[in-house]
Amino acid sequence: MIFWSRYVHSFEKTANKFFKSVRSNTHQVKVHQQLAALMQQDVIIVNLWMEKRFKN
Repeated sequence: MIFWSRYVHSFEKTANKFFKSVRSNTHQVKVHQQLAALMQQDVIIVNLWMEKRFKN
């Protein structure tokens, strides 16, 4: 059992994993499809992780 985690919700780990996998040479259509699927699951968490990843 993990008592301390940097994630509040398990979906945050999924969003973080996605954003870490995106590179400048990643196929645009693939990124768009995966991002759309993530946003349909929880748009608020995806938005927060986008701000963290790209605005810091």
